[in-house]
Amino acid sequence: MRFATARSTGLFWILLFCGIVHSQALVINEFLASNDACCTDEHGDYDDWVELYNAGDVPVDLAGLWFSDQAGVSGWQIPDDDDEITTVAPGGFIVVWFDEQLDQGLLHVDDKLSAGGESIVIYQPDGVTEVARHDFGPQTTDVSEGRQSDGAGDWVSFSQPSPGASNNVTAVSARMMRPRGLTLRSVSPNPFNPSTRLVFSLAATSHVVLGVHDLCGRRVDTRDLGLLDAGEQQVSWQPAASLASGVYWLNLDAGSQHAVRRVLYIK
Repeated sequence: MRFATARSTGLFWILLFCGIVHSQALVINEFLASNDACCTDEHGDYDDWVELYNAGDVPVDLAGLWFSDQAGVSGWQIPDDDDEITTVAPGGFIVVWFDEQLDQGLLHVDDKLSAGGESIVIYQPDGVTEVARHDFGPQTTDVSEGRQSDGAGDWVSFSQPSPGASNNVTAVSARMMRPRGLTLRSVSPNPFNPSTRLVFSLAATSHVVLGVHDLCGRRVDTRDLGLLDAGEQQVSWQPAASLASGVYWLNLDAGSQHAVRRVLYIK
């Protein structure tokens, strides 16, 4: 049995348990198995991809999960190297590239999808328990398949694929026309004691809320920052005296935009 690496045995079992709980919210939302001229990865390559949607209300880190193109084979495990890259916010999207080019990043797996049809399977860190699975038939080049509604509904074809965005055509068009609403620029210090500061920027005036969750997704603090102007903003977070040392998720919400960062509090 293969497991992701953790810094300590106790922390590993906590991460494993919480990861199993959180990952149940992951949904295979859209995919493209024959990409000739549709969408490029961050290196400009036209590769197969799978989009995941977080249907839950807490962040989900893909680190430790296995991605495969066939049932019964664990495939490739996402490394635990940078949670900023591998974490998907609640209601957010993340794209995993099936291109067999592992040197291109943490979200590139050692498999490719077959245009003739096969499976997309995601496994828990044990490499056996399924998180999500979708079996598909022959595909058309540059035409994706996805859920009619994000996270639910029938599977339909999209002549205009939207990796990393809503499957709703109207929402996709609107998102492409406006700048990104929220950018989390830095969280420092991290690790921290007694407080840490988040610096972020807004593309437009937005109602911003900071939610803090512990490692198992329990909300431990909420700060309603109210209506903030466009531009650079910042907020500090200091844990309550009752909170123990450990890992916490800082989740910024600005309208429909989300940003997540994992921090370590040390008393």
